[in-house]
Amino acid sequence: MTSSQSGKSRNSSECGCSRCHGLPPVQAERAKRGRGSRALNFAVLGLGVISLAGFPVANASDPLLVRAPADAGRLGTAPMSEPAAIGSQLGALKHAVMPRLGVADHIRLKVYQRDDISGDYAVREDGTIVIPVLGQFEAFGKTAKEVENRIVDALMMATSAPVNVSLDVAQWRPIYVLGGVDKPGIYPYTPGMTILHALAAAGGMYRLGANNMNLAVDIARESGQYQQNVQRLKSALALEARLSAERRGAEDVKTPARLLEIASKTEVDQLMGDEVQILKRRQQVRTNHSDMKDKEIATLKSELAALEAQYEVFDEREKQLSTELTEVSGIAKRGLATNERVRSVRRDATDARAQKPVVLATIIRVRRSIEQMSRERDLRIAELDLQLDQQLSAARNDVINLELALNQSRFLMGQIAGVGADGSAQAAGLGYQVSRMVDGKLVNVAVDETTTLNPGDIVRIAGAGAPAGINQVAGRQQPMATPYNKATFVTDNR
Repeated sequence: MTSSQSGKSRNSSECGCSRCHGLPPVQAERAKRGRGSRALNFAVLGLGVISLAGFPVANASDPLLVRAPADAGRLGTAPMSEPAAIGSQLGALKHAVMPRLGVADHIRLKVYQRDDISGDYAVREDGTIVIPVLGQFEAFGKTAKEVENRIVDALMMATSAPVNVSLDVAQWRPIYVLGGVDKPGIYPYTPGMTILHALAAAGGMYRLGANNMNLAVDIARESGQYQQNVQRLKSALALEARLSAERRGAEDVKTPARLLEIASKTEVDQLMGDEVQILKRRQQVRTNHSDMKDKEIATLKSELAALEAQYEVFDEREKQLSTELTEVSGIAKRGLATNERVRSVRRDATDARAQKPVVLATIIRVRRSIEQMSRERDLRIAELDLQLDQQLSAARNDVINLELALNQSRFLMGQIAGVGADGSAQAAGLGYQVSRMVDGKLVNVAVDETTTLNPGDIVRIAGAGAPAGINQVAGRQQPMATPYNKATFVTDNR
């Protein structure tokens, strides 16, 4: 073997694989470069999958990146290689808890060659989705994969053949971000979202200008709205008390205890005095209407009694004349009475008999008028009661909504006042609260900034510690108390 041939043999087998063995050097080098390029492509594809799944990709400039110590090699603990890191993240994705479907989530179903079934479906209020041909499927509290499996089973039972089904969540329930953030509001949910993601979506923590003018404007605006709602609440409480008394038929209005808490004695006397006057006027109108109808009905009843008496007179006269006609006719046959007498009695009997239907028709008409008048009176009373019930329900709803608005104003003003003068969170640090629907109840869950959110979660972020109402016990979920704090700089103007 010549030296050139030996060189070719060494070059062709340098990589040690069976594909390059026996190849010329140029082809062996191309094969090695091709394998390297494919390996790089697979690595890039893997990183793209991880990024789309919501996992952070290693970045040298990322301050949250956990790096291996510089002396890892000397300690015998080498940093994790890139393929190992990718495998670890894919493993985390595999074991991640999938969100559960809830009411108002939208799923997208695709069935091969079945356009009649494919489409977007929303989870209904009863927690189910309804698919044409297949029927109803339970979706609430289940993963998309579980629902997909049930649909596959139903299709296979219906068609007795393998099916190709794909089910994805087109739109999750949104999350709600409140508190000391720059842009509180409603934001789309994506699987894997954490408290930090929600904070970033809401524009980060709320920051003020150097001269704190924004703070003063916000407090003044919210305080003005608060005072307006306090005045509206006073009127709503007085109105509710008067409507409740009117519905019970009471002659006086009881002052609500809540009104005594937020209003001065002068305001209470003025509000309740006005409502008592309104109550008396409304009761007088109601009484006048009923009395007027009762008088009309009484008049008709008197007329009816007279007509019935007249009918009895005509009926009795008809009977007497019939008897007299019979007697006169018998006497006339014996020649003791003239035919003129017979004809006269017959005419009188005929007249009496003809007057009875006229009086009877008038009696029927008056009876119908009485019935109609009674129905109108009762219907008017029922309409007034219905209107009263509607007004009372609206007044109660106004009281509830105004109380909620006042609580929200107190909470917002407390949040604004809790921001430091430099626009950053105060020394107490950030506070997080997540309210979540569990078994039909809104409860608070223990969270930190890395807690994974669920669709529909309500996230409250406080700039100076968690707001009052976060009732957390380790390992337990507590019913949500009111999350609002009463601002000390706001008064009720009592």
